Amino acid sequence: LSEARRHFRRAVRMHPDEHEFQFALARVEYELGNLRRASRYLGRARSIGPAHYAERYQAKLDSINEARER
Repeated sequence: LSEARRHFRRAVRMHPDEHEFQFALARVEYELGNLRRASRYLGRARSIGPAHYAERYQAKLDSINEARER
């Protein structure tokens, strides 16, 4: 996961407007237990991704935010 995070961070730096890289990085951060970072990257993915992804990203973001509140 650490290696995946390194690669996706690089991808995000190179292509900051690519929502799929933001989402992938959010998933890695989630798996590593970094919920705050996962939320941040998911929020970015939601804001830059196509409209038909917004609901999907928002649902995942809501789940993470609920987990953070526990």
